[in-house]
Amino acid sequence: MAEPLLSVRGLSVDWITADGPVRALDGVSLDVAPGEVLGVAGESGCGKSTLAQAVMRILPPPAVITGGQVIFEGQDLLRLDEPALRAVRWRRVAMVFQAAMDALNPVLTVGQQLADTQRAHEGGPPPTRHAIRDRSAALLELVGIPAGRLDAWPHQLSGGMRQRVGLALALALEPRLLILDEPTTALDVMVEREILQELLELRRRLGFSVLFITHDLGRMLQISDRVAVFYAAQLAELGPAAALRGEARHPYTQALLQASPPVRGPRVERAGIPGMPPSLRTPPPGCRFEPRCPLAEAACRSGTPPLVQVGPGHAAACFRVSGSGR
Repeated sequence: MAEPLLSVRGLSVDWITADGPVRALDGVSLDVAPGEVLGVAGESGCGKSTLAQAVMRILPPPAVITGGQVIFEGQDLLRLDEPALRAVRWRRVAMVFQAAMDALNPVLTVGQQLADTQRAHEGGPPPTRHAIRDRSAALLELVGIPAGRLDAWPHQLSGGMRQRVGLALALALEPRLLILDEPTTALDVMVEREILQELLELRRRLGFSVLFITHDLGRMLQISDRVAVFYAAQLAELGPAAALRGEARHPYTQALLQASPPVRGPRVERAGIPGMPPSLRTPPPGCRFEPRCPLAEAACRSGTPPLVQVGPGHAAACFRVSGSGR
């Protein structure tokens, strides 16, 4: 893989509660290459959104980053002061949030929000009002919205159009990395498909990288170059999308694939994953998937499986593939 655009190393995040810290992200390491789409999949509460917010350094309290590095274009974002971070955030790394209506300001028009984004983060001499409006109109058209909707209020737009506005806001300053935090969760499947196809076309034209977070593993495997599967705040498997489609090695990834309906093709019977994810306050002492794993062995209950290479660019954290727990 090329020199990473983003390199996350040993990243840990705790939620500080009255009963003590709760580890929400536990020593995660992964890279995003220039121009790559890296998918991040897993059940709710596994750490996907926490990863995105930690990279952007917008974690809500009482969450705190307790360890690791987030290296972007050679800079550790965790060591930057606020002015230096502001020069990176949105200009070089931008984010599309899950709930478009919540992410947009309901008392500002679409055009005002696009203009505010450009004024707040653009470097150099401030652009004129005319230049900002022209740029805002071009951004809307870039994501498939007529320029005439610049004066619309968020409540006047459909869910799909609001999500496209969020994408336009994220692309306003032509960032090199775009983080998508479940951007199509509340949309119907046809609108979701249209937005994802438009996103891939924009990525091809503009050359940015994408960190794409979703719970829909089937959809992710369609659009991602590589996929990281999270379970209970840890990285369970990481590898090329084609490898995970054809030969997933971690039992959790295999179970997710068995539970996910195919996007196309004949209808097949699906099987859910029994049980519930563990509490992050009191996780199992060994492998965190062990209580739900049909292949668990004695070693899985006492030791933490390391993330080991199982193929080219493909790693899994399971004793059955590493052999180190036997």
